[in-house]
Amino acid sequence: MPVISVVGRSSWHMRATIVALYLLLAAGSVTMIYPFLLMLSTSITSGVDVDAYRVVPEYLYDNEVLLAKYAEEKYMQPTNLNAAYGCEIFHFRELVPLLRQRRATQSAQALAAQAVRVREWQEFVAALPREFKTVVFLSPPGQTGRGEARYRDFVRRKFNGDLDACKTAYEESAPRFHALSIPYERLAARDYLPEMNAKYRDFLAFKEALPENWLGVVGLDWKYAAFLRYRFEGALPALNADFGTDYRSFLDVHLPEEPPAQPKERAIWMEFMAQQMPISFVAVAGGRARFQEYLDTVRRNAGLPPLVLPAEAWETDARPGFDRPRLSSLAPFAAHFFDFLRAQPADKLRAFTVENLYRDSLRARYGSVEKAGVAHAADYSAWRNVAPPMLDADWEELQPQRSACRWHYVTRNYSEVLDYIFLHGRAVWNTAVLVVLSLLTQLTINPMAAYGLSRFNLSYGNKLLLFCLATMAFPPEVAMIPSFLLLRYFPLAQLLVGCVMTALVFGIYLLVMRGAGQERRAPRPLLLPGILLSCLVGFVAAWAIPGGEVSLLNSYWALVLPGVANGFSIFLLKGFFDTLPRELYEAAAMEGAGELLMFRKITLPMCAPVLAVIGLSTFTAAFGSFMWAFLVCQREDMWTLMVWLYEMQQWAPKYTLTAALTLAAVPTLLAFVLCQRFILRGIVLPTMH
Repeated sequence: MPVISVVGRSSWHMRATIVALYLLLAAGSVTMIYPFLLMLSTSITSGVDVDAYRVVPEYLYDNEVLLAKYAEEKYMQPTNLNAAYGCEIFHFRELVPLLRQRRATQSAQALAAQAVRVREWQEFVAALPREFKTVVFLSPPGQTGRGEARYRDFVRRKFNGDLDACKTAYEESAPRFHALSIPYERLAARDYLPEMNAKYRDFLAFKEALPENWLGVVGLDWKYAAFLRYRFEGALPALNADFGTDYRSFLDVHLPEEPPAQPKERAIWMEFMAQQMPISFVAVAGGRARFQEYLDTVRRNAGLPPLVLPAEAWETDARPGFDRPRLSSLAPFAAHFFDFLRAQPADKLRAFTVENLYRDSLRARYGSVEKAGVAHAADYSAWRNVAPPMLDADWEELQPQRSACRWHYVTRNYSEVLDYIFLHGRAVWNTAVLVVLSLLTQLTINPMAAYGLSRFNLSYGNKLLLFCLATMAFPPEVAMIPSFLLLRYFPLAQLLVGCVMTALVFGIYLLVMRGAGQERRAPRPLLLPGILLSCLVGFVAAWAIPGGEVSLLNSYWALVLPGVANGFSIFLLKGFFDTLPRELYEAAAMEGAGELLMFRKITLPMCAPVLAVIGLSTFTAAFGSFMWAFLVCQREDMWTLMVWLYEMQQWAPKYTLTAALTLAAVPTLLAFVLCQRFILRGIVLPTMH
């Protein structure tokens, strides 16, 4: 019978009440669904938008935010992005307002000029030697970059999947190819001196085979601007006063190729070249012959024989009369080269940077800076003020792959979590074994114990049931340490001896009683003394065995044994069994069915709903178990999924961890969806009885 009758529902007041109730329920559902949607959206974000807390992340429809995420993935660190774009930000999310402001002020003529600049830049970069480029798309925080994954695939193919051969060749101890680190080139750092070993040579071969869009050029204008900021303690007016310029920002200062004419600026330029300039970006007048002469003098003074550098150590005539050193060959002599560099006069040095090479290419193309300014729709006052259009080039590079990038950013956190789970230890296998064994034991022992209490009128049945309920009065943490100690010193030998002696003594007792009474079985009143006697003998025999303890830690026994029986499950099942019709059992007994057959054919099929409830709770407890699993299994190869996820949160950022938690919730959700029909039957059936 409905709570509100059909006649009552015809009233406007009652209809308004029903509408209000539905609105209240809808509002309540929003408070549950909205946090879940926020969790899902956070799991597909990155450092750019993780703190935006939007149900739909902006990069799915906003191209500026998408470019910021693309730049985050490509350049990995804000300092690398500052060097490429000539800006000054401390977080990638700060790039979004700069992009929006820039797009809002661009005209149609500026967009056409941008296409010209980007095309010229791409042609220049394609012709640039790869010594001036570095691998991009490496590893953003908490993730494995596409470049790093591609390098590991390259190494795996090179060694045909033989990890031992790879570790021998590279002299590393990576446990798997997924953990192999990529040589990170810091070409803009003066102290970067790579070791020419087998791993680095293979990396250079990998780098040589990469497409152009997987490489980024190394800019040094930003490094020079940072040096000036430090040199003048951030006082731009002091710099303008010393240099005789009117710069509006330190970022407007670009590193000139030749020594400036202004004395103070020339002295600071020389200081930068001697203290900060990387090896690969310096050109020295007659450098090859002069450094060979300098090296011979140093070795002769040290009493060492002369050493002739290989021909590939220098790029001769990189500029007419100027030679450029190659990092791969001169790295072992870096200390001598830096001393040699400090001893050179300013007019013997050139800043052989990517920016200066780009300006030279424009000079060769247009002839004058005015013509270049007209073609680029820019106000160039001098060649040194021309900056590479790396931001515009990345924007144009992104356009044809926007859909692919969006899908990549949606799935990459989940891919990272799955790679971490499946490639570390045996987390999935251990969790599956724990869940299956827990379900088998819980759905076997608890129903049998409850069936015995329900079917047989035991005089002490209520006491046993009270004992089962008493276990619910204490939190699991109370029994955690005693259970740990029991598993740590498990008396396996004593237990076996005690069980054998108990069974043996009880068997002898039964034989004696049967012989004395000439009956096929001992009288029931005499069974209790025999049970007590056999238990006493078994206990004494077990106590007399010295030692015999074994440790069950770091095994599936330790995970499963403490949860074999559950007091609440026995109590719940007994209450359900008590509602089943007794006539069914009486009819089965008249047909000759035993208790085990009745339990299997009658009880279990009828209690499927309550078993589904117990199975769901068991699955949830076993799958989400962390503290106990971590306490008794401290070896990594025995860690369960939750232990690995806990370990993951030590290094993973919030968005990767949210993706991990979302994936961890999927099995529980599927289990509930599959069992909800049985759970609803469990709610209805007891009321029908």
